[in-house]
Amino acid sequence: MLQVKDALNLLITEKMQLLNDGVYLIKEKIQNVENIQKELLQRFDTQSKIVLQNIENLKKDLKNKLTQINIQSPYNILERGYSITYKRGTIVKDISEVEIGDTINTVFSKGVTESKVSSVKQNI
Repeated sequence: MLQVKDALNLLITEKMQLLNDGVYLIKEKIQNVENIQKELLQRFDTQSKIVLQNIENLKKDLKNKLTQINIQSPYNILERGYSITYKRGTIVKDISEVEIGDTINTVFSKGVTESKVSSVKQNI
């Protein structure tokens, strides 16, 4: 009877050891998964910060470009005292495009004049 009892105890001990080994392996796997999860969250956090920084950089670039566009805008140029002259809806770029008797329109920052050319002088 003692042998059966000893055999049962040995079998129970072996099964308990297997269970403990299984529990240890499961805990190890859980720890591995948690470590991977932590690493992924850190990577995500880093990538999120990079993306947000890139967005901020793009905003600054767009703001700078908008400023440059506004500086070069014909309306802002007119505000500085320049004007734009048109002949029949086309911008006059050279005095050779204008002849005596032509009607021209000059655009200022706050209005437009219509003029009749009475003289043309080149190379002033």
